[in-house]
Amino acid sequence: MIVDYIDAYRSRFGVDPICAVLTEHGISIAPSTYYKTKQRGPISDTDLDEAYAANAVHRVYVANKRLYGARKIWWAMKHAGHDIGRDQVARLMKICGIRGVVRGKRRTTTTESDERAPRHPDLINRKWDTPHRPDQWWVADFTYVWTLTGFVYTAFCVDVFSRRILGWQVMTSKTTVLVTGVLEQALFTRRRADICFTSTGLVHHSDAGSQYTSLAFTEALIASGIAGSIGSVGDALDNGLMESTIGLYKTELIDRAASWSGRAEVERETAEWVRWFNAERLHSSIDYLSPIWYETRYREQRPPAASTPRWPEPESPLDPGRFRPSTGSAAPASWPGPTGERRRGGEGGRGHHRRGARVCRHEHRPARRGNRRGDRPGLSCRGRMGPGAASAVVRAGASAAGPARLPGRGLFHNRADSRVDLRPVPSPAGRTRAR
Repeated sequence: MIVDYIDAYRSRFGVDPICAVLTEHGISIAPSTYYKTKQRGPISDTDLDEAYAANAVHRVYVANKRLYGARKIWWAMKHAGHDIGRDQVARLMKICGIRGVVRGKRRTTTTESDERAPRHPDLINRKWDTPHRPDQWWVADFTYVWTLTGFVYTAFCVDVFSRRILGWQVMTSKTTVLVTGVLEQALFTRRRADICFTSTGLVHHSDAGSQYTSLAFTEALIASGIAGSIGSVGDALDNGLMESTIGLYKTELIDRAASWSGRAEVERETAEWVRWFNAERLHSSIDYLSPIWYETRYREQRPPAASTPRWPEPESPLDPGRFRPSTGSAAPASWPGPTGERRRGGEGGRGHHRRGARVCRHEHRPARRGNRRGDRPGLSCRGRMGPGAASAVVRAGASAAGPARLPGRGLFHNRADSRVDLRPVPSPAGRTRAR
């Protein structure tokens, strides 16, 4: 564009004056640059396509936190619909001057193990490709992070099948609370997504650190129905998958910052990294998909199981004080009588009746002072029901056939019954106050 502009006015002003004026206004171009561009001739379609491809590679690199190398950028571009080869991606990365991160070789020991302490056997035996479904094996470990206020420790719990981080926690001490909280968060993550989730039969694998062999953590595993598994002492390969995840955490997040101010900053940035790691990051071990994407594909391809009602309705009411549904039939024989049992809606109890689509749970007690609205049969749900009227309604609902009625109002219904009949019922001519 700048060369075309100079060509349009060079016959009138000359090349050097035009370049000088453009440079003064922030568009730096030397006359030699203009002449070299003219010698090269017009840009070919091949060069233009290569420039667009290099720009696309750089966008993918920036979108993934400037971490990916040539292989993962190639897969990311394939997912985005770009038909490009891996060697071409590497060449374009070299043109753009970008490269992926490389793991360091720092070593710091955070495990305090005791070879004589009793612990769980190794149920994994480094067979990381064995799991064929989520929540079959979990692995856990923690690492250190140096900050300006001292060391902080970050613990993780990862699903072996999908490589998804289910739980994590950052603390300033490496006590048992650190690893126990991660286990609780992992269980909550699964139960929040599936109310029918059960951890029975699940294997939790870790190293032989004192936090994972402690009595409190062992009791937490037993309470959740999880089988514990611990590798040999001093052998990082027995927990190699978790060590690999921690290596990614250090390389892709921790080591990229010059320093960390404290626990709050590490926790904030770790939360963002875990979100990206689970939802967007491509993993070569799971077909270059993200962990959540991989689990979603597994559930879509899994054959549907026979569906059973999750909350079956009981044959008889569990609470003897609930009113019968508006079916218009006689009361079942299994319903208790009006005497001998505790009732809802009596003196000092709670009564359930519907007003529109809402369920009222007012305390039904005698009205005080001069306000006796609670004793009148034609009571609004904003008021209180006196003991006499409430007891009469309960007796009517427990002994008479059909739904219970409150004079001047609609029907009483069970909370589980969705058929609400609020047609007004005529009140009796004489109203007496209940004593």
